Amino acid sequence: MAPRPVSNVHLPSGVAPLRQILDSSIAVALGYDGPASPNSQDLLETTRVAALLAKVSIADATALSTPGPSALSRVAEPCSEG
Repeated sequence: MAPRPVSNVHLPSGVAPLRQILDSSIAVALGYDGPASPNSQDLLETTRVAALLAKVSIADATALSTPGPSALSRVAEPCSEG
């Protein structure tokens, strides 16, 4: 699954339930729109918006917190492998 959180904010198309998706062991990657769109192409900004939306969508500041490696780092990890 590859939600586009910044795009979802601009086009009110909903928020991906990242906590539930990660708990289900579904692979997640974050996407962003191409240069023809007015949205950001900054992966760090996309990651930040994804984390904020995950927190507000379930009203839990620890929405992506885990005892081990953070859920957000698991989402961002494939993007940093090269």
